[in-house]
Amino acid sequence: MYRDTPPAFKALPALQALATETPLPMRVRGHCMAPLVQDGAWVAIAGPATRYWPGDVVAVRTAGRGLALHRVLGAYRRRGEWRYLTQGDRALRPDRAVTNPEILGLVGGGDCSPRLVQVPPWHRARALGRFAAFILIRGITRLRR
Repeated sequence: MYRDTPPAFKALPALQALATETPLPMRVRGHCMAPLVQDGAWVAIAGPATRYWPGDVVAVRTAGRGLALHRVLGAYRRRGEWRYLTQGDRALRPDRAVTNPEILGLVGGGDCSPRLVQVPPWHRARALGRFAAFILIRGITRLRR
């Protein structure tokens, strides 16, 4: 890891190992997943999965901000590795793509809507729609260059 990597990022592998044994409590700061989870709420993060699906809500490492709860929009393979595109429900744009080692795990309960844990089909469909829009816009942008 880089010398300027925050301590929380260096501890991510250890936190992932802990989360596989017992859900980790995490306090939410911000409104990017409101109204399904409010600022100050506690959520439980279950251990990392081998694969994440569109609509899943995960705790993901973000550049400069630590960990964030965001929804998986979709996945693609690049250089033999799965990359996941995530976005907060209230965010205007997706985050940078992340890999499995950058994901702490799935939301597994806590002071949040049950729809974050048992993701309804319409949330999965909306995530796929956002993913398709991102891919389409990105493709058009590349064609114009």
